Amino acid sequence: MTYLTLPQEETGYALDTNYSFWSVVVPEETTNLIPNPSFEYGSIGSGSAGSSGYFINNPSNTSSFAMVTEKQTRGVYSARVTPNGGGVAVLYIRYNETGQGAYTFSADIWHRSGEKFTFYIGNESGTIIAQRTFTATYDGWGRYSFSYVDNGADGSGKNRNAGISADEASVKPWYTDRWQVENKAYPTTYCDGDMQDIGVRGDPYAYGWLGAPH
Repeated sequence: MTYLTLPQEETGYALDTNYSFWSVVVPEETTNLIPNPSFEYGSIGSGSAGSSGYFINNPSNTSSFAMVTEKQTRGVYSARVTPNGGGVAVLYIRYNETGQGAYTFSADIWHRSGEKFTFYIGNESGTIIAQRTFTATYDGWGRYSFSYVDNGADGSGKNRNAGISADEASVKPWYTDRWQVENKAYPTTYCDGDMQDIGVRGDPYAYGWLGAPH
């Protein structure tokens, strides 16, 4: 049997283009700036960032939002957001940027074909620094990313808000997991506190993790 296509990989190369679906991902050092990016602890608040870093703006446009033990792609939980069709409700996570330069925001989204999602990067005052809209072409999980330049106009080391919203008119729940913001002009493979290298190197932060281990 001959296989003509291989699954998409963020980076890597095919082991055998004729007989295998396997690929090798080339490892690269990176730091995920988002604390708790797989929604493993804390809770989702509304209006402003809480201790967990998650919050919903315009909560009146959302019928429910929660960390749930379903459809997760990393760890035990994912985030589920159910819009009520009343307007834009954005799920945000707060993080600290590391200075001027290129960044990439990537995340998993469980969606339905035809649904649209917008990724945002903003500062503490709510000013949008960068955004991009994606349209799903199939049902199920997809990983999306976009790169942008943060010129650090308000100074380096400032809080930033990474956010995702769904269609304004949608009333169907969507899920998200594995958020990553990194100081690179392209996405690398996902990393978080579940990926500690204690057994080999004895270093609990060998993967550049800045949040609490979980």
